[in-house]
Amino acid sequence: MNRSQLNEIMKQVDERIHALGFFCLDVHWVTSGSPTLRIFIDLSTADGDRAVSIDDCESVSRLLNEWQELDDLMEQPYQLEISSPGVERPLRKLEHFAAQVGKDQPIKVKLYDLIENRRNGTGLVTDVNTKENVVTLTTELGPWTFPLDKLKQASLVYDWKR
Repeated sequence: MNRSQLNEIMKQVDERIHALGFFCLDVHWVTSGSPTLRIFIDLSTADGDRAVSIDDCESVSRLLNEWQELDDLMEQPYQLEISSPGVERPLRKLEHFAAQVGKDQPIKVKLYDLIENRRNGTGLVTDVNTKENVVTLTTELGPWTFPLDKLKQASLVYDWKR
């Protein structure tokens, strides 16, 4: 499944779950084992320190399991998995990256294509250009700028030693 198909699923899921107080943060297509559509959700409004709970994931799962249009978007049988973003939350949209500018929070990025002779990298977000739809990271190899439309996957990197 290509990224444009996943983006369409993400958009439609986002519209569907908004009424429950959630938004679709990202969608992954996992092919190892049984084909799985993994949907990451988050709360639509800031609710103090409240995080997405298992009950929240179950509510969204029930709603989407009953939604025939989601099955129509899929090319084959699949398992549905609803997940909270966790500490290594995914980043998909420019606004997700923009929120990381100036923070001492590394992110890891995987691209579909080579950009500046790289497909993967980890670093700090130093710039987001909304006009050109590009993100710049400062990595150990220096600055790396990539277009958002080449993004396969990105997430925060949590320091598990803390």
